[in-house]
Amino acid sequence: MTFTPTADPVVEPMPYIMTDPSIKLNGQDVHCLASHLELAPDINLVETTTFCGVQEFPGTIKWYFRLTLYQSFDAGGADEILQGCLAAGGVVPYEVFPFREQQVSATNPRFSGNVIPRKYSLIAGDAGAASEITIEWSMTGEPTRATT
Repeated sequence: MTFTPTADPVVEPMPYIMTDPSIKLNGQDVHCLASHLELAPDINLVETTTFCGVQEFPGTIKWYFRLTLYQSFDAGGADEILQGCLAAGGVVPYEVFPFREQQVSATNPRFSGNVIPRKYSLIAGDAGAASEITIEWSMTGEPTRATT
């Protein structure tokens, strides 16, 4: 009799599809106004030249909060929320997690921190299309990741 071990089934990681993220800016929920989100590092490379050639090393890292919103001048719309961020006169908090209707966990981490609001395009778009505005605000540091 030959023994054939049964292999444990391999669990394939699933790609994250952005369908219902939680996006809060200065305590205001903007997920229904948003169409694009990035929490992204910008790594400044330092180049050194030696007799062996040129090498690049990571230098300073700046983090950016990029968000595309459909412009709305209604109460609770994008304009009111973003103007409130500017009126705060300093840094404002943000909070993002992938699945809005689920608890924060290892598979639904919460990213948070502070951003520095800057002026933005008030209206942008093409004839007959919804006005979209994109903000690219600097973060005060690397996002904090929480899993509980």
